[in-house]
Amino acid sequence: GSVSCVHSAPSSSTATTSGRKINVQKPGTNVKALVSSALLAGAVYLAPHMQMSQKGLDDLKKHEGLSLVPYKDQAGVLTVCYGDTKDVHPHRVYSMKECNTRLKEAVEAHTAPIGKYVAVPLTQGQYDALGDFIYQFGEAKFRDSTLLKRLNRWDCWGATEAFMDWVNVNGAPNRGVTTRRIHNVRLFAQGCAVWEKYGLGPALNTEGTIE
Repeated sequence: GSVSCVHSAPSSSTATTSGRKINVQKPGTNVKALVSSALLAGAVYLAPHMQMSQKGLDDLKKHEGLSLVPYKDQAGVLTVCYGDTKDVHPHRVYSMKECNTRLKEAVEAHTAPIGKYVAVPLTQGQYDALGDFIYQFGEAKFRDSTLLKRLNRWDCWGATEAFMDWVNVNGAPNRGVTTRRIHNVRLFAQGCAVWEKYGLGPALNTEGTIE
């Protein structure tokens, strides 16, 4: 049978973060109740149980481009298929079947850190944005990033802004990378609006994360 939950409206106050005015919960708000409400509504999900959507995958493929012939990317790294740099053989041509298999394996590997490190719920768009980011920069840089630190402090808008710290190639801003980050920002910002709707925000940091 169906299960319905009714939550009384929590008390809130107005604050600003990252230049935006938002409603934040006063101390004492039940974090799990707020998150449960958003989860039951299908507005957000827990990262360990998520995977990249088809739209996210299509966007990633568009950003990376396809090459059946190995080449060196802008950072001088040997690359093939959809931006894959793992075990690339420089003197051979890859098939579409190989590229699709490599993409599937690479996406699985690069989205796994989201479930490993992210301690707050996400919208599908936010998950896709993080997956795209990690696909480009790797697990270690994500793990140590300001983006992740802000996100796990429930600072959604601050995390959104932190995407734009990652637009350089060889120490200089790169147009293609910047365009990709702007796309990530748009997806993530849409998720922040969902967070606000369900009362999720920076004030919840005082009460810890969701197990």
